Amino acid sequence: MLTSLSICHVPNLLPDELLYSLIGRLGAINALGTPKARMELFFGESNLIPSVDLPTGLDTLQRRLGINSPWCSTADLIDNGTIYPYHRPFLTGERQRTVEKILFYGGGNRLKTIMGRVANRFGAAPILRYCSACSESDIANFGVPYWHRSHQLPGVSSCIFHGLDLFDYAATSPVDKQRLILAPALNMLSQRGINSDPQQKDFAVLSNDLLNARLPALEAEHRQRVFFSELIKLGFGRKSSVDHLALSIAVREHYHDFAGFIHRERLLSTELTPLCWLRALVDRPSRSLHPVCYLLLIGFLFKTVNKFIEAVAHHEVGQPSSATAKVDSSHKLTTSVPEPTLHALLNTQFSCRKAARELGLSVTTVVKQRQALGITISERPKYLNSTRLAPIIRDLKEGVLPQKIASIHHVSLSTVYRLRAQFSAETQACAGRRYAAELKSRRTHWMQIIKAQQLNGLKAARSAAASTYTWLYRHDREWLHEKSRHLHSQRVPNPRVNWQERDSRLSHAVSDYVKKLMSQHERPRISRTLMTHHLDDKLIRANIDRLPRLQRLLECLEETPLAYQLFRIDCAIARLAEKSLPLVEWRIRRFAGIRRWTETHAAYAACKAENIENGTT
Repeated sequence: MLTSLSICHVPNLLPDELLYSLIGRLGAINALGTPKARMELFFGESNLIPSVDLPTGLDTLQRRLGINSPWCSTADLIDNGTIYPYHRPFLTGERQRTVEKILFYGGGNRLKTIMGRVANRFGAAPILRYCSACSESDIANFGVPYWHRSHQLPGVSSCIFHGLDLFDYAATSPVDKQRLILAPALNMLSQRGINSDPQQKDFAVLSNDLLNARLPALEAEHRQRVFFSELIKLGFGRKSSVDHLALSIAVREHYHDFAGFIHRERLLSTELTPLCWLRALVDRPSRSLHPVCYLLLIGFLFKTVNKFIEAVAHHEVGQPSSATAKVDSSHKLTTSVPEPTLHALLNTQFSCRKAARELGLSVTTVVKQRQALGITISERPKYLNSTRLAPIIRDLKEGVLPQKIASIHHVSLSTVYRLRAQFSAETQACAGRRYAAELKSRRTHWMQIIKAQQLNGLKAARSAAASTYTWLYRHDREWLHEKSRHLHSQRVPNPRVNWQERDSRLSHAVSDYVKKLMSQHERPRISRTLMTHHLDDKLIRANIDRLPRLQRLLECLEETPLAYQLFRIDCAIARLAEKSLPLVEWRIRRFAGIRRWTETHAAYAACKAENIENGTT
């Protein structure tokens, strides 16, 4: 059997070609037999199912290609033949090592589960996509169509070369999953692509730039510092917190509610907290999220992958992250905002709405940035004059929820958040006073509960004031533990069991039960299980050795299967006699309902019937 590809004709690796495409062309050019034989030849495993985007066992393939390999090493093959570089920057170090071991040496049944791509719910099974213009160009330039890496990236629906919508060709063959699907020769078809939406093309370019950047795995905390610093610069947070609601609104506006995106429903989920993945990107950096989420935030914050890489390098050399929030806002904006953006912000001839349209930002973001620069925002007398602002500001100081304020005063939620940021000092002072009053009230209440439940223990005190305990546990835990330490409930020992008395009581109960059963014509077999079940005592089985009288009684009263069958024969004969029917064997057997009728049953039934006919018992 052929075990090396060194004697085969290995085609040249074409620009932006996928490894899956190259080995498909390699097998077709050399007529290497069945798909199973090809997998054995390529990867040394006949049962391997080839993956479009993340194939495994690549070290074996590289060694078998030998000097004919278009890659200098297995690592080079992974970087330039698969889309793994697209995923790598957002994997943890441990997960990266596990994934690369599978890519090198195989065993990738759980590869995408380990990477978190199954749990991300963006679709782990890739669909082969192609561009009609690219296929025509490839045939004209290279004589053959092939699968492009940039077309197979998750969420990409546009060709970066021609700006046309991609066509879905097929997933892996449902019949023969080992068959390598070749790119279609579209010069035989009259299929033309449609011009893509500019937003889709921009996202495709962003995804392709990430793929070709070949970034290493980035530390979660490092990545968080980069994102957080840029969010602070754009006015979406202060100190160590981010305004996630304002951020999600701005991202939705920036991407036009993800119109035309393949994963639109997934990105907008959930209804209760839309774009909840944004919070995870900033607040939970170690959580595994799909690169699509990271790219959307990178596109919103940095516009290009190159600027994101510059920001990563900038923070890598020890630049401050969250501490930058402490510097003066106006200095921060003037030194970090690009010149065209700063010019539009400083140009007071542009209204906030017009500046937002020019810059591609939300109106709220422009207002916040202008306020940070010290530019006076003119009032809107028709909508937000001083008369309407006063009660809104009062409610903010009293701690009313923003959603409720927006509903009561018929203003947008964005307006409420903008006013809260504008009067942050006053609202924080009021919030501090409210917290101090609440803390004093809760402590007083808990001390009263402790005094009342002194002898009943902590559980009783918690039950008596559940809300107070919960509030103190969240906000003043050390004080709560200190004051509740002496609360101990009195343990009441269980009385000793009088097994002799219990044995006597249970014995009488089972005797009475059996007597009652014996007086019935229609009854079940008197078994040990039936008797103990009637007693309804769960401790009988575990403590049967402590109940000797009951144990002997159960053995004595237990009815064997044969004895019960003979009892049923007696009942059948009695019923036949009452109905004045002949006491023949087949009738007795039918009325008794005994399936396995033996000679013992027949002899007993004959004897019993004879006694009945003779008038004896």
